Amino acid sequence: MEDLIDYHIDDVALVYLNLPVDNMSLQVVATRKPIIQSRVDLLLNSKCQIASIDIAI
Repeated sequence: MEDLIDYHIDDVALVYLNLPVDNMSLQVVATRKPIIQSRVDLLLNSKCQIASIDIAI
């Protein structure tokens, strides 16, 4: 996985999803931690409770 991203592996937020779609049993979503953290901080500062984060492609 680390060969597929253009930033340091320590700066990555990874999620592994076991979704058997089109004969693929594992999906991996990677993004920079600060991108996710900025959204989480925004919601926490607005007193929202986070149950999940939806990823749109």
